[in-house]
Amino acid sequence: MDHNFCVGCNPGSSLPFCAIGVSPSNAYIENIINNDTLSILENFVCHKTAQDLSTGKLFILSKCDDCGMCQIMCPHTNIDYTTFFNSKLEKVVFNDFGRASILFQKIFSDASVATEVQVKGNFRTKRIDLVIKKGTDIFLIKMLKTTDKVPFYMRSYDEVIGQYHTLYPDISFHSLCLVPNAKMNDTIRIGAEIVDLSTLNTLIGGL
Repeated sequence: MDHNFCVGCNPGSSLPFCAIGVSPSNAYIENIINNDTLSILENFVCHKTAQDLSTGKLFILSKCDDCGMCQIMCPHTNIDYTTFFNSKLEKVVFNDFGRASILFQKIFSDASVATEVQVKGNFRTKRIDLVIKKGTDIFLIKMLKTTDKVPFYMRSYDEVIGQYHTLYPDISFHSLCLVPNAKMNDTIRIGAEIVDLSTLNTLIGGL
Protein backbone atom coordinates (compact mmCIF):
# COMPACT_ATOMS: atom_id res chain seq x y z
CA MET A 1 0.00 0.00 0.00
CA ASP A 2 0.98 3.64 -0.44
CA HIS A 3 2.06 5.01 2.94
CA ASN A 4 1.82 8.57 1.61
CA PHE A 5 -1.75 8.48 0.31
CA CYS A 6 -3.09 10.98 2.86
CA VAL A 7 -3.75 14.48 1.52
CA GLY A 8 -4.99 15.74 4.89
CA CYS A 9 -8.57 16.41 5.90
CA ASN A 10 -10.51 18.43 8.43
CA PRO A 11 -12.89 16.05 10.17
CA GLY A 12 -13.68 18.53 12.96
CA SER A 13 -13.77 17.05 16.44
CA SER A 14 -14.07 13.47 15.16
CA LEU A 15 -11.34 11.19 13.96
CA PRO A 16 -11.26 10.71 10.17
CA PHE A 17 -12.67 7.65 8.40
CA CYS A 18 -9.19 6.18 7.99
CA ALA A 19 -8.83 6.02 11.78
CA ILE A 20 -12.23 5.15 13.24
CA GLY A 21 -15.23 3.25 11.95
CA VAL A 22 -18.48 1.89 13.30
CA SER A 23 -19.90 -1.60 13.35
CA PRO A 24 -23.51 -2.55 14.16
CA SER A 25 -23.88 -4.47 17.41
CA ASN A 26 -26.55 -6.70 18.97
CA ALA A 27 -28.49 -6.87 15.71
CA TYR A 28 -31.02 -9.55 14.91
CA ILE A 29 -31.77 -10.72 11.39
CA GLU A 30 -35.22 -9.18 11.78
CA ASN A 31 -33.62 -5.76 12.33
CA ILE A 32 -31.77 -6.05 9.04
CA ILE A 33 -34.82 -7.33 7.16
CA ASN A 34 -36.89 -4.41 8.46
CA ASN A 35 -34.14 -1.82 7.87
CA ASP A 36 -34.17 -0.86 11.55
CA THR A 37 -31.64 1.62 12.90
CA LEU A 38 -28.96 -0.50 14.54
CA SER A 39 -26.93 0.31 17.61
CA ILE A 40 -23.27 0.76 16.76
CA LEU A 41 -19.85 0.43 18.30
CA GLU A 42 -16.81 2.46 17.34
CA ASN A 43 -13.71 0.57 16.34
CA PHE A 44 -10.24 1.70 15.34
CA VAL A 45 -9.58 0.91 11.69
CA CYS A 46 -5.91 0.03 12.21
CA HIS A 47 -5.40 -3.28 14.00
CA LYS A 48 -1.72 -2.45 14.60
CA THR A 49 -2.30 1.06 16.05
CA ALA A 50 0.23 2.21 13.45
CA GLN A 51 -1.32 5.63 12.88
CA ASP A 52 -0.12 9.08 13.95
CA LEU A 53 -2.66 11.85 13.31
CA SER A 54 -1.11 14.49 15.57
CA THR A 55 -0.31 16.83 12.68
CA GLY A 56 -3.75 16.60 11.05
CA LYS A 57 -2.38 14.31 8.38
CA LEU A 58 -1.99 10.56 8.62
CA PHE A 59 1.55 9.38 9.23
CA ILE A 60 1.92 5.61 9.11
CA LEU A 61 4.27 4.16 11.70
CA SER A 62 6.88 1.49 11.04
CA LYS A 63 4.82 -1.27 12.71
CA CYS A 64 2.27 -1.08 9.89
CA ASP A 65 1.82 -4.46 8.18
CA ASP A 66 0.37 -3.02 4.95
CA CYS A 67 -3.11 -4.51 5.28
CA GLY A 68 -4.45 -1.44 3.46
CA MET A 69 -7.53 -0.88 5.62
CA CYS A 70 -6.81 2.80 6.23
CA GLN A 71 -6.28 3.56 2.56
CA ILE A 72 -9.44 1.71 1.60
CA MET A 73 -11.42 3.67 4.18
CA CYS A 74 -10.11 7.09 3.09
CA PRO A 75 -12.89 8.96 1.20
CA HIS A 76 -10.39 11.24 -0.52
CA THR A 77 -8.43 8.63 -2.46
CA ASN A 78 -9.54 7.21 -5.78
CA ILE A 79 -8.27 3.65 -5.67
CA ASP A 80 -9.33 0.23 -6.83
CA TYR A 81 -9.67 -1.37 -3.43
CA THR A 82 -9.93 -4.83 -5.00
CA THR A 83 -6.15 -4.68 -5.44
CA PHE A 84 -5.99 -4.89 -1.63
CA PHE A 85 -7.73 -8.28 -1.52
CA ASN A 86 -4.66 -10.19 -0.35
CA SER A 87 -3.54 -12.31 2.59
CA LYS A 88 -2.70 -9.27 4.74
CA LEU A 89 -6.21 -7.85 4.49
CA GLU A 90 -7.71 -11.33 4.85
CA LYS A 91 -5.88 -11.75 8.14
CA VAL A 92 -7.61 -8.64 9.51
CA VAL A 93 -11.03 -9.70 8.22
CA PHE A 94 -10.91 -13.22 9.62
CA ASN A 95 -9.45 -12.23 13.00
CA ASP A 96 -11.73 -9.30 13.86
CA PHE A 97 -15.45 -9.15 13.09
CA GLY A 98 -15.64 -5.46 14.06
CA ARG A 99 -13.09 -4.46 11.45
CA ALA A 100 -14.61 -6.90 8.98
CA SER A 101 -17.92 -5.09 9.40
CA ILE A 102 -16.24 -1.72 8.79
CA LEU A 103 -14.59 -3.03 5.63
CA PHE A 104 -17.73 -4.62 4.20
CA GLN A 105 -19.76 -1.47 4.86
CA LYS A 106 -17.23 0.39 2.74
CA ILE A 107 -17.16 -2.20 -0.03
CA PHE A 108 -20.95 -2.62 -0.14
CA SER A 109 -21.97 0.96 0.54
CA ASP A 110 -25.45 0.41 -0.95
CA ALA A 111 -26.19 -2.57 1.29
CA SER A 112 -26.91 -3.22 4.97
CA VAL A 113 -24.03 -4.99 6.69
CA ALA A 114 -23.65 -6.43 10.17
CA THR A 115 -21.48 -9.06 11.83
CA GLU A 116 -22.32 -11.50 14.65
CA VAL A 117 -26.03 -11.18 13.91
CA GLN A 118 -28.37 -12.91 16.31
CA VAL A 119 -31.16 -15.34 15.41
CA LYS A 120 -34.48 -15.71 17.20
CA GLY A 121 -36.80 -18.67 17.63
CA ASN A 122 -35.28 -22.14 17.88
CA PHE A 123 -31.87 -20.68 17.05
CA ARG A 124 -31.68 -18.03 19.77
CA THR A 125 -28.17 -19.04 20.82
CA LYS A 126 -26.84 -18.88 17.24
CA ARG A 127 -25.04 -15.94 15.69
CA ILE A 128 -24.43 -15.46 11.99
CA ASP A 129 -20.88 -14.26 11.32
CA LEU A 130 -21.80 -11.83 8.55
CA VAL A 131 -25.14 -10.69 7.13
CA ILE A 132 -25.39 -8.56 4.02
CA LYS A 133 -28.75 -7.28 2.72
CA LYS A 134 -28.99 -5.77 -0.73
CA GLY A 135 -32.47 -5.13 -2.03
CA THR A 136 -34.53 -8.24 -1.35
CA ASP A 137 -31.46 -10.50 -1.18
CA ILE A 138 -29.97 -11.42 2.20
CA PHE A 139 -26.71 -13.33 2.46
CA LEU A 140 -25.89 -15.32 5.59
CA ILE A 141 -22.14 -15.78 5.52
CA LYS A 142 -19.93 -18.01 7.60
CA MET A 143 -16.32 -16.84 7.81
CA LEU A 144 -13.83 -19.69 8.12
CA LYS A 145 -10.04 -19.77 7.92
CA THR A 146 -10.16 -23.39 6.77
CA THR A 147 -12.70 -25.48 4.87
CA ASP A 148 -12.84 -28.68 6.94
CA LYS A 149 -16.03 -27.65 8.78
CA VAL A 150 -17.78 -25.95 5.86
CA PRO A 151 -20.49 -28.66 5.43
CA PHE A 152 -21.39 -28.56 9.14
CA TYR A 153 -21.79 -24.79 9.26
CA MET A 154 -23.61 -24.55 5.95
CA ARG A 155 -26.20 -27.11 7.09
CA SER A 156 -26.70 -25.01 10.22
CA TYR A 157 -27.08 -21.79 8.24
CA ASP A 158 -29.48 -23.47 5.81
CA GLU A 159 -31.66 -24.49 8.74
CA VAL A 160 -31.88 -20.84 9.76
CA ILE A 161 -32.72 -19.88 6.19
CA GLY A 162 -35.50 -22.46 6.15
CA GLN A 163 -37.10 -20.83 9.19
CA TYR A 164 -36.76 -17.26 7.96
CA HIS A 165 -37.90 -18.02 4.43
CA THR A 166 -41.21 -19.18 5.92
CA LEU A 167 -41.54 -15.94 7.90
CA TYR A 168 -40.38 -13.67 5.07
CA PRO A 169 -41.32 -15.32 1.75
CA ASP A 170 -40.59 -12.15 -0.24
CA ILE A 171 -36.92 -12.21 0.80
CA SER A 172 -34.34 -14.30 -1.05
CA PHE A 173 -31.98 -15.85 1.48
CA HIS A 174 -28.57 -17.24 0.53
CA SER A 175 -25.89 -19.06 2.51
CA LEU A 176 -22.22 -18.59 1.67
CA CYS A 177 -18.91 -19.48 3.24
CA LEU A 178 -16.15 -16.87 3.04
CA VAL A 179 -12.63 -18.30 3.14
CA PRO A 180 -9.13 -16.96 2.42
CA ASN A 181 -8.18 -17.10 -1.25
CA ALA A 182 -5.54 -19.76 -0.53
CA LYS A 183 -8.33 -22.12 0.56
CA MET A 184 -10.47 -21.72 -2.56
CA ASN A 185 -9.00 -24.83 -4.17
CA ASP A 186 -9.73 -27.12 -1.23
CA THR A 187 -11.94 -30.04 -2.18
CA ILE A 188 -14.47 -29.97 0.68
CA ARG A 189 -17.39 -28.25 -1.03
CA ILE A 190 -20.33 -30.47 -0.15
CA GLY A 191 -23.57 -28.51 -0.23
CA ALA A 192 -21.91 -25.12 0.05
CA GLU A 193 -21.01 -22.13 -2.02
CA ILE A 194 -17.50 -21.03 -1.09
CA VAL A 195 -16.21 -17.56 -1.93
CA ASP A 196 -13.19 -15.39 -1.25
CA LEU A 197 -13.19 -11.59 -0.92
CA SER A 198 -12.90 -11.03 -4.65
CA THR A 199 -15.71 -13.43 -5.51
CA LEU A 200 -17.96 -12.01 -2.79
CA ASN A 201 -17.37 -8.51 -4.13
CA THR A 202 -18.29 -9.60 -7.66
CA LEU A 203 -21.35 -11.52 -6.49
CA ILE A 204 -22.94 -8.86 -4.30
CA GLY A 205 -21.65 -5.90 -6.25
CA GLY A 206 -23.34 -7.28 -9.36
CA LEU A 207 -26.82 -7.33 -7.83
